[in-house]
Amino acid sequence: MATQAATLSRPLTPASAGVVLPAFTLWWREVVRFYRQKARVAGVILSPLLFWIVLGSGFGTSFRSGEAAGQQTLANTRIAKLTQEKEALGKEAGGLRDQIAALNGTKDKLAADLKRAAEAHKVQINALQRDLQQQLQAITAEPEVGKIYHGTVRKIVEFGAFVEIMPGTDGLLHISQISNERIRRVEDVLHEGDEINVKVLDVDRSGKIRLSMREAEQEPEKGN
Repeated sequence: MATQAATLSRPLTPASAGVVLPAFTLWWREVVRFYRQKARVAGVILSPLLFWIVLGSGFGTSFRSGEAAGQQTLANTRIAKLTQEKEALGKEAGGLRDQIAALNGTKDKLAADLKRAAEAHKVQINALQRDLQQQLQAITAEPEVGKIYHGTVRKIVEFGAFVEIMPGTDGLLHISQISNERIRRVEDVLHEGDEINVKVLDVDRSGKIRLSMREAEQEPEKGN
């Protein structure tokens, strides 16, 4: 009786009950203990089958998830760096565009200035050509009888005055042709440098020209 009572007072276990636990139950206990201790698989003495099952289970998935997260972090870092480089290149490109626009504006201004200068130079050249042509015509022109010219008194003499009617061409204005009124001295009416209108009365064979101031005053100027 005492032996039976002692036996009943001990806790009942599968071994004491003579029950053999199946292998799956033992494997599961090992897995539970592994996860509870958060131990590395390499530090646990398990069967090869259990090792590969654990790697294929949640631990293996967690390891691969951690590796994937690290790769994603590296990718994000690289993307952020590339984005910064792209923004820096964009700023440099904007600066270059501004410089190109400024250069184009300077080029357009220079082109406009050159065009205006060329037009002004052309106008000056045309004016010089006209002046030269007029001077050439004046030099080569022959005085026309009956034509009125606007001339300049170059020299006063006792019997009259020499008047330049064209460049390099003088004619004699006799004292009798200065006025309809009788004058005693040429200096009483004319002085060197005076500008007057005279009419060509005659040109002789030697080229001497006779002028009249009084006849030029009696008719409208046709001349030069």
